[in-house]
Amino acid sequence: MLALCRAHGWDTQGYRLPDHPVQQACRAAHAEAAEVDASELVTATDGCGVVTFALPLERMAYAFARLETLPAGARIAAAMRAHPDLVGGPDGADFHLMRAAPGWFAKGGAEGLLCAAGPDGTGVVLKCEDGSSRPLEPALAAFLAPLGLDLPGLAEPPIVNSRGERVGESAVSRL
Repeated sequence: MLALCRAHGWDTQGYRLPDHPVQQACRAAHAEAAEVDASELVTATDGCGVVTFALPLERMAYAFARLETLPAGARIAAAMRAHPDLVGGPDGADFHLMRAAPGWFAKGGAEGLLCAAGPDGTGVVLKCEDGSSRPLEPALAAFLAPLGLDLPGLAEPPIVNSRGERVGESAVSRL
C-alpha cells in the first residue's frame, strides 16, 4: 500500500483509512475482481489496522479464479508463486500450498480464511467458522484430493509445543 502511494504520489499519512486514495484503489480492485459494485462493498478494519472488504465466499473464489485474467493479475500471481513466504509468512496454509502444488497461488487471513486458485483457473475458498487457521491445511488437502491434487504434507500437519516438540497432529475426521 505504501508502494502504491509512492507510485501515484499520494501522501502516505492516513493510508490505512477508508477514505485514503490507496484504500479507494484497493476497493476498486476488489470490486473489479469479484465483479461487484464497489459502492456496495462492506468494509471493516483488519488485524493490521487497514481496510478489509467483505465478500461472500463464492465471490472470493470467483475473484481468485479470474485474477490472472485481470490487468497485472498474472504478474501478481507469478510473484506470489515465486515468493510464497512474502504472502503470509513461512508457516501458513497459503505458503505450504504454494510450495507443495506447482501453479497454485493462495492468500490466507481474515480469521481462518484461505483463498486460492489453481493453474486451471479453479478458485477455492475455505473459512473456518471459529476463526482458527489450524484446520485449514487438512481441510484444504481433503477438499483438493478429489480434484486430483495429493497434498500429504498438508493432510496431517504436526502440532508442536512451545519447546518445539511434536505433541500431535491436525487432521480431518474420518467418521
